[in-house]
Amino acid sequence: MVDPELLEVLTNFTDEIKDKIDSFKNEIKGEMNSFKDEIKGEMNSFKGEMNSFRDELADIKERLTSIENRCTIIEEEHGRKLDLLLDYASANIEKHEEYDKRFGKVDNKLFIHDAKLAIIEGSDIYQKMIKGKGKSNLRNVIL
Repeated sequence: MVDPELLEVLTNFTDEIKDKIDSFKNEIKGEMNSFKDEIKGEMNSFKGEMNSFRDELADIKERLTSIENRCTIIEEEHGRKLDLLLDYASANIEKHEEYDKRFGKVDNKLFIHDAKLAIIEGSDIYQKMIKGKGKSNLRNVIL
């Protein structure tokens, strides 16, 4: 048989071990809960930072889209304006070339007329007319 004192000592010892194990379990649970709460806090902080970052990124994307849209509009408007300007410049150059040709012809005619006038002014008929015969007698002078 078992000695009652030994049984009591063993019972007390197992009770002490159970109490120490329960105390250790509670201590570990407390630390685990504390660690878990700390991780939850850090995760919530991280989530907040990520949400803030997402909001900022969405704002940047929105602004970038707005800038892209404005650039597209500016490219289209300026493209049309540049096309019109180049068309006008081409038409202007063509007109100037046409005017240069016409002025060249006029200049040639003027040169020819100047030469003819010089010949006329050097002629005897013209000299007689200038000396007093008058313009009304031009026909008589020539004949």
